Amino acid sequence: LAITRSPNFVFWIIVQPLLCMTYFLALLNFGFHGFIEFDETGKQIECVNATTIIDGDDDYFGEDDHMAHHYSSAIYYKDLRAHQKTKEAEFAKYKASVFRGLSIVELSILILLGQFNVLADHYVDYSGKMSKAEISAMLRRRAMTTEVTYEKYIAYLKNPTPAERDKLRKSRK
Repeated sequence: LAITRSPNFVFWIIVQPLLCMTYFLALLNFGFHGFIEFDETGKQIECVNATTIIDGDDDYFGEDDHMAHHYSSAIYYKDLRAHQKTKEAEFAKYKASVFRGLSIVELSILILLGQFNVLADHYVDYSGKMSKAEISAMLRRRAMTTEVTYEKYIAYLKNPTPAERDKLRKSRK
């Protein structure tokens, strides 16, 4: 404000984009990280906890493959289809969070609104064995799963040591 002497400039160029992008990015994260599942040892299942969208409306540079973004970041965006083909057995085994034909904004809003029946229509079942009702129930359960309670996390933050982190992980089982 001291430099521009314009409250309009400060609001429209600095404050408004900051507020809007904060909410927009939070919304996107609901879709990209909206589901949680643990294996029998309590470890997160990567292909569930990060979402992939196939044939999305706005996937120009591979941004819809959030699994690759986290776990195979060296894959060039033009090679993502081939990479996804190599993961199909894993996707079938763990019933990965893979959806087809919607945008990340749509996915995020559907999760927030609890529209798991609609999401089930877009879910890609690599196992080929699940009904729409089973898919909907699975997505609901995964979306409602928490990694840790707020109270346990706050207690952990008072002493964030590796030993306390291990206790936190073991408390999930």
